[in-house]
Amino acid sequence: MKIEFLRILIRLELDPVRTEMLTAFFETYLNLNTDEEQHLEKELQVLNSEEVRVLELISSYRRKGRDQGRIEEGKMLFCKFLDVQFGKASTSLQEKVKQTDDLSRLNSLTDRIFAVKSLEEAREVIDHTFI
Repeated sequence: MKIEFLRILIRLELDPVRTEMLTAFFETYLNLNTDEEQHLEKELQVLNSEEVRVLELISSYRRKGRDQGRIEEGKMLFCKFLDVQFGKASTSLQEKVKQTDDLSRLNSLTDRIFAVKSLEEAREVIDHTFI
């Protein structure tokens, strides 16, 4: 069912935003278990040229999903660190971290945030990262 949906979606030749929206909707209501995912992967290994586009769509969607998951996990981790280290005094910094959706900036923050010793150092690191 999932492959057929993706084939139809490819044939519609919608713009990327609509394609992503429909794919996200479909993914929300058709979660595959591990066995079904493995079956899907096997089916995707035997592809014709149209199905290659289906595979590219799936790969793109999965990559975006993984990136979004990393962003959310990163924000949660930094906010938890700030809360544990500095308590309520770090609330404004936590809000600043929560506002970003830039994975590269969060990765940059990772390299420096855990070395800070004071709230002021944390503020400097975050301000410098999110300029």
